[in-house]
Amino acid sequence: HWNGNVSIQTRHLLMYELTRLSFHNWYVFEVLDLDVGGMIAVIGPTGAGKSAILDGLQVVITGNNGNFIDLNPSAGEKSDRTVLSYCLGQVSDFDRGAPKRERCETVLALTFRDTVTDEPLTIGLLLHADHSERTESSRALFIARGYAFSFEDFIERDEDGDEFVVSHDEIIERLKKNWGKALTLHARSTQFVAEYLAAMRPRSSPDARLFLRSFNNAVLAREIRDPTDFVRRFVLEADPLNVERIRSCIETW
Repeated sequence: HWNGNVSIQTRHLLMYELTRLSFHNWYVFEVLDLDVGGMIAVIGPTGAGKSAILDGLQVVITGNNGNFIDLNPSAGEKSDRTVLSYCLGQVSDFDRGAPKRERCETVLALTFRDTVTDEPLTIGLLLHADHSERTESSRALFIARGYAFSFEDFIERDEDGDEFVVSHDEIIERLKKNWGKALTLHARSTQFVAEYLAAMRPRSSPDARLFLRSFNNAVLAREIRDPTDFVRRFVLEADPLNVERIRSCIETW
């Protein structure tokens, strides 16, 4: 039975759309606020950063959870890209793999818009990278309700007049000062994902782990050669190994 109330509820379930991607110290992007909307195409030569945009989106959506990130392969067949190499601007299919940055603070943020109320919501990560380390570290994962992230709010000028993005500590202080209770900071990806899902889907928030698994499957670009293998890897949930059951079967046989 369809009526006005059902239409409103259905609309409420699909009410957020991505409107801006903001990257600082990510691959070749020093500072980038990229406004998006509707159907878009990303076009450019090798090394321009097409995959970097999609991979940056992956990293934010998953809260940099390595279990649910599949970075796009480089120009060759096998991907040698990592979140650390992206932060340092070190990818083998560009500039012979030489790092653009020895160490850096990276900012990745996605701004969404409620299509009903026009209210913005920003989710983002603050990462620290050093070429001497094996992996990057997370300074914070943040969610800012009612705020549309823009680097214009975090740029200063040095004595020579050159612009620079302020430090992670200063970014956090400005977010706290301006957004207070509308801002939450997380150290763990699962909590981060669960909260922004609840913010976007307050009436029927999906399970964070199931959402991440579905998202990971959605962005994979893999050929399906064996349907059985595909179902096992991407559809069925993994069951914990029952050692006692295996031992019992061996004894029985």
